[in-house]
Amino acid sequence: MYILGIETTTPIMSIALSEDKKLLEEVSENCENSQVVKIIPKIDHILKKNKLSLSQIDLVGVDIGPGMFTGTRIGLTVVKTFSQVNSIDIVGITSSHALAYQAMKLIYQLKNENIQNEELCILPLINAKREEVYCSFFTCRNSTLNKICEDELIKIDELEQKIFKLIGMYKKVVLCGNILIDYPFITSKFEKEEKVVILRDVIVPKASAINILAFQKYSKEAIDNYIKLNPIYVRKFKPFGK
Repeated sequence: MYILGIETTTPIMSIALSEDKKLLEEVSENCENSQVVKIIPKIDHILKKNKLSLSQIDLVGVDIGPGMFTGTRIGLTVVKTFSQVNSIDIVGITSSHALAYQAMKLIYQLKNENIQNEELCILPLINAKREEVYCSFFTCRNSTLNKICEDELIKIDELEQKIFKLIGMYKKVVLCGNILIDYPFITSKFEKEEKVVILRDVIVPKASAINILAFQKYSKEAIDNYIKLNPIYVRKFKPFGK
């Protein structure tokens, strides 16, 4: 089956095309203020390059947040339209789930047995602006992710205490997400902490990860309804001007 993945919750928009679990192509571009203009041409490009039409896509995966409000709505609107007009199955994946999967995949690629054989705590950290951060945490063992905490919004100055609490609960705590870049003082505090793994290569969710997770949910018949699928804002959404 052909799967199209759409990631628009960060300034780095990405589109991925897969056949089952095999990635055929992924394109990404920094287009924070132009996603609404570029998303359809990017999708059209990746389909034509692989000699496919939208009617041949069996499943579309989309990042439903949390992240940039406008970007999240753009991606979700496009996917809902595809589902309604072309009767394509859709699956929503959270930003934190995608980041946690990318972190897990990288850890296993490193082939560090001391890390792989432990139950890991993976903590995706997404910049929510206003000195706040979206965070949740997952446990990982034997390539299996389990979400322990739903996405929540906390103050950046509360993050250090949260990480130390998790260090007391798990043998390894893995940090990922754009907070590592946007607030480097956070990582500097844990740089020499033996129980903390800092993954600076896992910063933003990728459409390729969305595809894998969408395929997994589809295999369990966990398909979303385009009418009921909504973005996850975590922070209360306020329309512009209000």
